[in-house]
Amino acid sequence: MKKLFVLILLIGLGFPAFSQVPEPPKAKFTLTNGYARQVEPDPFEEFQGIHIGFNYFKNNVKRIGWDSQLSINFVNDYETRFAITPLVGGRIYFNGLDKKHRYFFNLLTGPALILFGGDDYTETQFTFGYSGGFHMSTKRWQIGLAIERPEVIILKVGYTL
Repeated sequence: MKKLFVLILLIGLGFPAFSQVPEPPKAKFTLTNGYARQVEPDPFEEFQGIHIGFNYFKNNVKRIGWDSQLSINFVNDYETRFAITPLVGGRIYFNGLDKKHRYFFNLLTGPALILFGGDDYTETQFTFGYSGGFHMSTKRWQIGLAIERPEVIILKVGYTL
């Protein structure tokens, strides 16, 4: 009788853990990389480079949600520009949760550390950072076009973890 009581107690305590449906995650991570190019073309100073980004954002929102991003941009012409920007802001979705492809606009701001370097100098600048752009996302992939500090337009492709 004692063994039966212990068995019923173990099943009773363990069953609720197995019967609960897992809740979708409230926040997700997206890793992005991309091609960066200066915003305004200049024949004397044409720079281009790469972007690496890490976004942490609220998942499963209907229209408006928060977004954060750690962005690293490396561009080069006659001088090298390297920018690190931790940013926070929001997303505005243009279609609903039930759609396969979700379109959104994000606008983020925060501090920026920019390192400039040339043949005979190095300069460090701590300034205002920003990012804003239009994106399309699926459950696993994201593609978008954004403008970021130091005045570059970036074609981004990302993978959601």
